[in-house]
Amino acid sequence: MTPAELARAVVGAVRRAVEAGELDVPVPDVAAVKVTRARGAGRGEYATGIALRLAGPAGLPARTVAERVARHLTAT
Repeated sequence: MTPAELARAVVGAVRRAVEAGELDVPVPDVAAVKVTRARGAGRGEYATGIALRLAGPAGLPARTVAERVARHLTAT
């Protein structure tokens, strides 16, 4: 999976979390989701700061946002 494909998957996961009522945030555009190699990555791991960006608007800790998005991402 490329970083661009992963960014689309993350946006889709955010959208599904919003639709499920788990998050109350605007769904970001794909261009706004930056996916980079995780520090010290040697096995293809990627990272995104989307949970940190959405935590404030959601009124939730970033970890909670990340967990809710991750549930929908793993279903992709």
